[in-house]
Amino acid sequence: MANLTLPFRICFLLLCFFSASGGFSKMVNVQGIWCVANPGADISALLINLDYACGHIDCDPVRPGGSCFYPDTYIDHASFAMNLYFQSNCRNLSSCGFRETGQIVTRDPSYGNCIYGHNGCRL
Repeated sequence: MANLTLPFRICFLLLCFFSASGGFSKMVNVQGIWCVANPGADISALLINLDYACGHIDCDPVRPGGSCFYPDTYIDHASFAMNLYFQSNCRNLSSCGFRETGQIVTRDPSYGNCIYGHNGCRL
């Protein structure tokens, strides 16, 4: 009976170690997260977001001929630009706020040749 408690003690110690060292938060950061436009955002807010994000990152993929131009909608273009801005700012959650029109998703929004990747963190 005493031997059965040893694995539980080891698991408990590992749990305490990961919690204290921030190991769990590091594991969460490894998983993919993306920033996209809230479907309820109005067009004027999406245009402001698109303009702001494109002032800081390269928006060529959402311009005519770019890999993310189609579908040619404000929400799709803003989502791509907002995500690229978010990713380039090291996935800082405040970089997805966009006046409460951005939202974090855990499902990759990429489609076809339009890849919602990132160009690396800018510090």
